[in-house]
Amino acid sequence: MIGTRYTEELINSYVSQGLWDPDLLINDLIDRCVLHYPDEEAVVDAGMRLTWREASQRIDRIARGLLELGFKKDEVLATQLYNCVEYFLLFFACEKAGVVMATSQPTFRQAEMEPILRQTGAKGIVIPYNFRNFDYFAMAKELQARQPWMEHIIVIGDEVPEGALSLKEMMSLEAADGVKLPQVRFKPFEVTRIFNTSGTTGTPKCIERPVAPRILTGKVLVQRLGLRHDDILAAGWNLAAGGSELLCNVSVPWVGCKMINIEQFKPQLVCELLEREKVSVLAAVPAELVRLVDYPDLDKYDFSSLRMIFTGTQLLTPELGARAEERLGCPMVIIFGSGDTGPICTTTFGDPPEVRLRTVGRPVDGNVVKIVDSVGNIVPT
Repeated sequence: MIGTRYTEELINSYVSQGLWDPDLLINDLIDRCVLHYPDEEAVVDAGMRLTWREASQRIDRIARGLLELGFKKDEVLATQLYNCVEYFLLFFACEKAGVVMATSQPTFRQAEMEPILRQTGAKGIVIPYNFRNFDYFAMAKELQARQPWMEHIIVIGDEVPEGALSLKEMMSLEAADGVKLPQVRFKPFEVTRIFNTSGTTGTPKCIERPVAPRILTGKVLVQRLGLRHDDILAAGWNLAAGGSELLCNVSVPWVGCKMINIEQFKPQLVCELLEREKVSVLAAVPAELVRLVDYPDLDKYDFSSLRMIFTGTQLLTPELGARAEERLGCPMVIIFGSGDTGPICTTTFGDPPEVRLRTVGRPVDGNVVKIVDSVGNIVPT
């Protein structure tokens, strides 16, 4: 399915400029990593560490599992997950199975999840059983009763309640290894992801996203952040948000570096993780950075491996940015955009402080930015 905004004229324009690749999918980047770095760690969380080869095997198993459950091309699988290995695997498994992935924040409850499930017509949902003292399964059952088209509730982790399917079992079916997946491959201009935005009313609205522009932005982030194969990236910023997902699930396989999931942003746990794992890039929103730089024991930890902080979603005041750079000993890179538009601008790793901390940088490749007056006339910079 090609989204209504993506006309043939627009697609041809971006392809002819060399901005969109007419053949490349994000899973092709995973395949490259398996070829070049099969036994290096790819994705980590508190309970799981997978190499690129192991991640690829589990991606294939989940993709087959979705097809065996009856998912057809362009049908929707909703997810409501905290940052975890399973999110990373599902992101790629859905693309391989031709299933559209619709994400949502783990803080959403019935009032937000019901319109998302209704708008997308999701055939299933992937959730934790319980997380941070909330019963996601009970909420999913309640919503399923009002939306009978949602056939499957899939639960991550070891504890799976009656009436749910186990994602862990799905990605443990080794007998399927080596069996070629059916040809359900998306085209780079087809919609593979559905984001949501609250807009101005508070009720989430859904936004379709194809692969090609996300691959482009992932590549741009690699260049502007100077992301390297030997980087170790920690994701505190929830992966259901556009900027974090682009960096962690698109830029990471561009270079084959390691990605570590932070399930809950608790300052002490984050400090321990940064020191233990020798993290070089931290993705965190300003609200998380406030908690980190205010942590009274911050100076007890060794952050010498940290070379960059990646942030977005809300205003980063120059004061907070300068304080975070001073206390953590590395520069800040900002991404600016919205759920509706996607990324618009970013700063870069090499920008001077006045650009890093007082602007939102330069337009992402392929974007055109104009400054206009109230009637649409272009005005001077």
